[in-house]
Amino acid sequence: MYNERKTSLHLLTISNQAVWHSSLSPGNRMLILPDSATDIIIKKTASGMDIIFCGTMTKSVMIKSEEQIDYWGFRFKPGHGSQFFGFTMEETLDQLVEISQHFEKNKIEDLMEFPEINSLKIEQEVSTFLLSKINTSQYQENIKRINRLAEMNFGGISKHASQEKISRRQLSRIFKRFFGYSARELSQTRKLNQFVKLSQRNNTASLSDLAIASGYYDQANMNKSIKNLCGLTPKELLSQLYNTV
Repeated sequence: MYNERKTSLHLLTISNQAVWHSSLSPGNRMLILPDSATDIIIKKTASGMDIIFCGTMTKSVMIKSEEQIDYWGFRFKPGHGSQFFGFTMEETLDQLVEISQHFEKNKIEDLMEFPEINSLKIEQEVSTFLLSKINTSQYQENIKRINRLAEMNFGGISKHASQEKISRRQLSRIFKRFFGYSARELSQTRKLNQFVKLSQRNNTASLSDLAIASGYYDQANMNKSIKNLCGLTPKELLSQLYNTV
């Protein structure tokens, strides 16, 4: 089970991609694809609860459950999570960082008894921390820059650096500080997610047509890229998604 919605808090709509909750029953599994986003994730099992920051993923992950697990999450748009924490996004690449110390854990643990019903209350608890980290003027300026970088085509790095009057190397360092990884990796992840979205809309489309529509040069280029990100061929990936998600 997986459900998501937009944040109910006006200021955080700038940085929020989704508020979500999910349950995983014993014996089930779930394939998680890299999407360039970062998340605050609250994970509750019979043995307790953890609040973690999930850094940018560069590879897909298969979660297998031997017990009931309930999740609640606040997903940041690509690059936006960098504005709320003291660590750099490069440090959190493919990592889960414990952040329970920032929250009143006992209160959230009670709310996580029924995460779907209490979703708005959990969000209020999380937002108290997030809003305390915002320097409004600096935040707004940084977000504008992050959004410009997120929209940048990989082939346009030199042009973008020239427009900002900095070197390509400087731009690459700035990009990694905000996103955790390179513009090339962001581009490949974006194409992967476009491929999945288009294949779900039209499950009769050929792989070659999906490749071009998703932004790859051709099917061979898509095969190589998706294999690198997921360890699966496009056909195997779609089979896993339809069977596990």
